[in-house]
Amino acid sequence: MGRAAGTCVVIAAAHLAPLFAALGQPATWRAGGDGDGVATRVIISAPDMVAEVFGQRDVVAIHRLKLRVADISALSGGDTVSTAASSYLIIGQPMRDATRLLWIAEAVEVEG
Repeated sequence: MGRAAGTCVVIAAAHLAPLFAALGQPATWRAGGDGDGVATRVIISAPDMVAEVFGQRDVVAIHRLKLRVADISALSGGDTVSTAASSYLIIGQPMRDATRLLWIAEAVEVEG
C-alpha cells in the first residue's frame, strides 16, 4: 500500500467510530453462535435480493450486516450477531470492504 493509500485508510478509520456510534446498534457477536460473545456495534440493512431456486427467480429478504474489523478480527459463516431486538445468523463467507476496515456479511434473522 502506498503512502497516499495508507493515509486514506487512516482517515477512513478515524471516521468509523463516530459513524458506528450514530448509525450502529449495540450488539453481541458470537463465533460459531456460542459463548459469552464480544460487545460491538452493527449497522443493519435489509435489501431485497433476487435468488434463483429450482429455476425460478424469487425475491428473498436478506439482512446485510456491517461490523468493524477493529472489533471482530475473524468473522465467519455460522457466527451470530444479536441486538436487543433480533438475532442474526451469518450465512456464506463475509467479505471486507475496499479499505479492509469493515466486514460486510449477509445474514438471516433467527429465533432467540
